[in-house]
Amino acid sequence: MALAASAALVLLAPTASAQAVSYSAESDAQALNLQLAENGLTVGSVHSEVTDAPSAAAAGTGLASVLADVGATTAEATTDGSTDGSPDEVCESDALPDIPGVGINLACSASLAAITDGNPASASSARVGTIELDPVSGLLIDPLGLGEVVEQIQGGAGSLLEALTPLTGAVPDPLDVDGLLDDVVGALDLAPLATIDIGATQVDTVRSGDAVTTTCAANGATINVLDIAAIGEIDAPPVISVIVGEAATSVAASTTGGDPVGTASPALVRVVVPALDLDIPVEIGQTIEIPLPDPLGTSTIVAADGATGTTEDGRTFATASAVSLDLLPGLSGGVQLDLADCASVAGATVAPIEVPETTVTTAPSLPRTGGTGTNGFALAGAAGLALAGFALLRRSQAV
Repeated sequence: MALAASAALVLLAPTASAQAVSYSAESDAQALNLQLAENGLTVGSVHSEVTDAPSAAAAGTGLASVLADVGATTAEATTDGSTDGSPDEVCESDALPDIPGVGINLACSASLAAITDGNPASASSARVGTIELDPVSGLLIDPLGLGEVVEQIQGGAGSLLEALTPLTGAVPDPLDVDGLLDDVVGALDLAPLATIDIGATQVDTVRSGDAVTTTCAANGATINVLDIAAIGEIDAPPVISVIVGEAATSVAASTTGGDPVGTASPALVRVVVPALDLDIPVEIGQTIEIPLPDPLGTSTIVAADGATGTTEDGRTFATASAVSLDLLPGLSGGVQLDLADCASVAGATVAPIEVPETTVTTAPSLPRTGGTGTNGFALAGAAGLALAGFALLRRSQAV
């Protein structure tokens, strides 16, 4: 019976499981996008990214235009233990492109990428020196000529104050607006249309432990429109000053699960117009119009906003920017500025790896036909018992 009942023994191996983690993160920033009389350039552009490959990459440009990229750096790492780039700045001061109407004396950037123990990291920064836009007279490509522009500026002082009353409230009287405008007009041949002192941009992206984090910071700027004091002859403030704070974003994603967390901090903006005794903060999303008589047009200042959300591929994003300006549009298109833009995006996916169940089958044991091992003795014993039982049965029948 024991031999007949021998059957295959089926063992089910336990299911093995593991985790597959995929992730990516990146940040981008630019300090300034400038359009002047149909000439465009981008200042302080930086990029940083990492992926689960693992890989890390970074790029920075002090100044980019259709003519040339100046103060540019790149870095890329794709193998564990590798490092590329440097945290030290690369600066250029004598190779700036000849862009009509724009003067920039310095452009710098730095980029670094590395992978350590399987963890990628990258960073980039960029900055430029003071940006100076050429004198207004060089932009007055207008058949009216400078004389008629002067007359319209002076004649429009009253309408300018009236238009700004809802924003500024009652303007103190007497206010020597005409006298200030006389000074402004007298310096138009020499004073820059605008000077821009702009902060650096910085992006960092890294995996550390169970987190992938990417951050961006655009450090703001000060824009002075018709900066008469810059020529050192007239003691007067800029006609318009726009003071921009820092814009920042960040996204953190966990490689153990859960939703990424994004934060956006748009920059605070102040507008100062000394002739109107105006010094006010601009609310997020608010638009301020500063009307000037033709042909100068209406200058517009828009304080941008920040946002967080989810991209089409399921990653979390955060964006923030500071301000957009359209200044003196009547002067050959004027100046359009977009400042302090930041964008970060990151995501991580944790998926189990299922190992299929495995079936292990043991074949039934067959009787041994020889030998003196354990199975041989067992078979012999079983046979002896069988014969003894058979003999007893026959004896009982004979009796």
